[in-house]
Amino acid sequence: MSESGPVIDVQIQRPFSVGGKPAGRLAVWLLAALAVRAGAQGEARAVAAPEVAAQLDSAAALPMALTRVFAMYRDASVEVGWGSDLSLAPDTLSLRGRSRGPFWLAPGSLARLRFRMGERAATPEDLARFAGPRIIEGAAARTAVSPAMASPLMADDLDRWYALLDARQRSEEEGQARRGGPLQALSELRLAPHERLARAWRQFFVARHARRAGEVDAARRALRALVRELAGSLDAREQVALALARIGLVWCDHQARRLSRAQAGLRQLSVEAQQPAGAVWRVNSRIACEFHNLRALVMRAQLVEGRIAAAERPAAVRGVLADLREALICAVESDAFTLLESVAGNLGYTLWLLEPWLPPDVARQGTRLEAIRWILLGEWLCQRHGLAAGSPWNLINVCRVARGAGQAAGAPPMPLARVREKVGITAGLLGAPGRVRDWIDLSASLAESALAADTDYTPTQQAAALLEHAWQLAGASRWADFERCRAVLLTLLPRLAPMDRRFFQREIEGAGAPAPH
Repeated sequence: MSESGPVIDVQIQRPFSVGGKPAGRLAVWLLAALAVRAGAQGEARAVAAPEVAAQLDSAAALPMALTRVFAMYRDASVEVGWGSDLSLAPDTLSLRGRSRGPFWLAPGSLARLRFRMGERAATPEDLARFAGPRIIEGAAARTAVSPAMASPLMADDLDRWYALLDARQRSEEEGQARRGGPLQALSELRLAPHERLARAWRQFFVARHARRAGEVDAARRALRALVRELAGSLDAREQVALALARIGLVWCDHQARRLSRAQAGLRQLSVEAQQPAGAVWRVNSRIACEFHNLRALVMRAQLVEGRIAAAERPAAVRGVLADLREALICAVESDAFTLLESVAGNLGYTLWLLEPWLPPDVARQGTRLEAIRWILLGEWLCQRHGLAAGSPWNLINVCRVARGAGQAAGAPPMPLARVREKVGITAGLLGAPGRVRDWIDLSASLAESALAADTDYTPTQQAAALLEHAWQLAGASRWADFERCRAVLLTLLPRLAPMDRRFFQREIEGAGAPAPH
C-alpha cells in the first residue's frame, strides 16, 4: 500500500465504518488513536496492547477482539502492523504474538485515512476526544494539544457522569430504605468499555458500600480489581481513583482488625507519597484526609490493644493527634462534610480513649466533655449533610464515654443532664428530654434500632449497641433484661473479626460481673 492509494473514509461517529464497510468501535478507535499518536507530522507512532485492552471489558478478550479487528482491516485494505520493528511490512509479520502489540500505522498509510464525524470532516479535536485522554498524553511530548482536546466536554461525556451521579444517589436512597441493601442502581448502570474513569468510580462506590455494610471480603475483591485496572495510569484523574482504591484496601484491613497489615500498607503509601510521582498523596485534600484519618485510627487501635511499648507510647500518641489534626485541616480544605463528620467523631473518641496518655499540653480538665462535644459535632454534620439517620457509631461512642468505658482505672458515669447542659446545640441529638431522661433510654433506642428487621447496623455496630444497653441494664439491676440482651449479643460474636469477638466477650462479662449468683 502506498501513500498515493485511494482515500479510506473512517467514520468515528455511530454507526462506525472503515472504507464504507461496517466496523466495530475498537477497529475505529485504534485507527483514531494511531492518528492522534502520530500528530501533525504524521510520524509512525505505536499504541501499546494494554491501551487497546483498556477499551474492552476484560483484557482476556483482547486476542479474539484483535482477530475481528484485523479481519476488518484486511477487507477494507487498511494495513496496521504490530511488534517493535516499525519498518517491516505488515503482511510479512507472524500472527504469533500479535496480541502483545504494540500496533502501528506507517505514515504513508496514515495519509490515506480520512476521518469523518457524520457528514463533515473530523477535526483534530474530534479525533482526540474519541481516542481519549491517555492517547493524548502519549502524544503530548511530540504534538501541541489544545485545551479543548485535553479537556473534552461532550454531550455524551456529560450524560455519562450524570448517569453515574444519578445511580449513586438512587442507590444510597435505596440502601437507606432497605437498610443496607445492595446498591442496585449502581450495579445496573451500564457504561461503555472506553468510559474507564466513570467505570472506576462506579466500582469504587460499590466497594465502599460493601465495606461499610460489613462485607469486607467483597469490598477487598472489588478494590483489588480496580487497583489492577488503574495501576500504572498516567492520567491525573485516574490516579485519584487509584489512590482512594488503595486506601480502601487498607480500610478493609483495619476493619478486619489486621492491624499489622494495615500499618504496613500505610507505611508503603507514605513512602510513595515522598517520591516525585507521589504528588497526588500530598496535594489532594481528600486523599490526604483519608490517609491521615486512617493512619490515626490504626495507631489508636494498636495503642488501645497494648501493642505499643511504654517507651514508644508518647511519640505514638502525638502521632495520632498530629494525624487527626492534619485530617481535620484537609477536610476543611476540601469543604466535604462527610470527611468533616468522620474526622470530628474520630477525634472526639480518640481524646477519650487516649486520655491517660495525652501530653500535658493537650490533656486538661474536662477532656471527657470535650470528647463528647466533638463526637456530637460529627453526628450533627452527619445528620445535616450526610445520612439523615446519622451514624450509629457516634451515639454508641457517646454512651461509652459517658459511662467511663475504655479507661483502665475506670471513671464514674457522667449524668446525662450535665452533658446536655454543657454541649450546647448538639444536646438535641441525644433525644428529647421528656423521652430520653437517662442513658438507659438512649441505649434502649440504639439497641432497638440495632435489632430492627430492616436495620442498617453492621454486626459490629449491633454488638456495640447491645453492649451499651447491657451495661445500662446491669447498672439499673435489671438482670432479667440484661440476660436477654447478653444472649442476643453472644449470637453475634461468630460474625465478628477475632479481635472484636474477644473484645465484646470480655466487655459483656465485665458488665455482668455484679450479677447475683
